[in-house]
Amino acid sequence: MFSLLRQEIMVPVSWISAILFMVFENELLGNLSKPVWLGFIFIWLFVVILFSAMSVVRHADCLALKLGEPYGTLILTLTVISIEIVMISSLMLHGENNPTSARDAMFGVIMIMLNGMIGIALLLGGLRFTFLVSMTTFSGNRTNMLQGAVHILLFLVYIMLIFKP
Repeated sequence: MFSLLRQEIMVPVSWISAILFMVFENELLGNLSKPVWLGFIFIWLFVVILFSAMSVVRHADCLALKLGEPYGTLILTLTVISIEIVMISSLMLHGENNPTSARDAMFGVIMIMLNGMIGIALLLGGLRFTFLVSMTTFSGNRTNMLQGAVHILLFLVYIMLIFKP
């Protein structure tokens, strides 16, 4: 019983957080001009959303294991897509009327994921193997994997710093 409660701790935490924000909305969100309070609210919501999404994916993974290969992959895919749709819908329904925000959010997610995955894969591959594989770039210059990984990760950081919402 205790292990089940420990595994499902994010369900009551999510519900309590949602009820608190619905009931005490003015008290919690009315004083966001103070940086410490804003940081506390941001960290609180970020942790709750992150662990709730991980809990949803864990449940989908358990269902995928029980249902087998074709249905399991479909359930995992639909779960991740549903989480993204809910996040983008909440972005579109809040704040200013900006019809391109959904497109920009999806482009940003795809760009960050692809650049991050490629950069981390190249960096870990370059660090794991003591020799650095030399490859020829499109311009004909020779470079190594570690330099490529560092450049991709630096590009990702640059894009994240320049294109702030």
